[in-house]
Amino acid sequence: MDSIDEFISAGFCRKSDESSIELVSNSLSVFAAEYATRSSERSQSNPFLSRPELVKMLLDSEKEIFERMYLNLGCRTKMQLLIQGDLPSFAEVCVIPDLDSFFVDNYMEVNVRKDRFSFSQLDQNDLMYWFQRSLSENKAHCDEHVNHVFEYDRVAGRIWAKGFTNEGRQRAYWLNAPQAPAVFQSLMNDTALHMLAEQSAGSPVTCESLLCEIVEESIFPSAVKNWHIDKLADQIKIMIPLVAVTEDCGPLTWLDNTLPEQLIRANAPRSHIHFSYIYSAMQTTIATFIPNDAPIIQASKVKQAIGEPGDIFILNTRCIHSGSQVVTGAKRKTITLTYRVQSLRNNALCSLRSFY
Repeated sequence: MDSIDEFISAGFCRKSDESSIELVSNSLSVFAAEYATRSSERSQSNPFLSRPELVKMLLDSEKEIFERMYLNLGCRTKMQLLIQGDLPSFAEVCVIPDLDSFFVDNYMEVNVRKDRFSFSQLDQNDLMYWFQRSLSENKAHCDEHVNHVFEYDRVAGRIWAKGFTNEGRQRAYWLNAPQAPAVFQSLMNDTALHMLAEQSAGSPVTCESLLCEIVEESIFPSAVKNWHIDKLADQIKIMIPLVAVTEDCGPLTWLDNTLPEQLIRANAPRSHIHFSYIYSAMQTTIATFIPNDAPIIQASKVKQAIGEPGDIFILNTRCIHSGSQVVTGAKRKTITLTYRVQSLRNNALCSLRSFY
């Protein structure tokens, strides 16, 4: 293949031999890596710049190419080999990324990990005061502004979000901004929590927001169990319970070893991965919800995030997870930190939007 046109045509050809599929997947991974650098010196013939719609169509139609590229961009060792290997002449002009900017060395591939966090440096009364006040302010705002379902307000440093009343959830968000209460800023910028998020992501992270949440008994129990991934983009959440979380207290549940790369490597049922990419790209939409009777749901082991105040649960939001039912009288109170991940995969793929 001597041109980008031939390269993309080979990708669309379902009868291509294994070597052609491998070449297309690997070359596309290098193009994606160059695009991820955001360098002004990037080749303007890079298909991620010159023909992004065509690239998205190729990845939508060719599951095998998409899965291989998704794996490649998440693996530092694989990308090093591709960058150092033989590439088609039209790919040799690529601006090669500094992989140190996108990967950390102490990566731990996990779905949910439990650690301990010391609240000793925080004023407990102040923490609980702002927890309750934030929920009250959010409810008052959303009652007054009925169209604000999930509204960014950077002047106030808030995300105004309606609660999931069907699931018995009350929510209140703060952005990681100077407007946030000092006690919340301390959590969002805590060095130890940041390090744990990076280790779980395998890439540099930035804490974007903090969520105060109360989960109570749902008036519609069937609405609670919604298996899903947040999105295919890399993202880490750290959940800190403020009360003991028992089996009766609506714990987070997840399916073990269901990160996309784990399922692809194991050749496990994973139709939701490519389906989510076609209809959601790398974002969160209803397409990231998974039917309860899907083969992967039936085949996987269900685990629960049970713990005490001060425990922390580190969630890779690309694993399949769900809330659970709270029994009468119980409440789960948690603070959740969301970390944006500066991964090669995110930088390369998040700009390719869904057409649907």
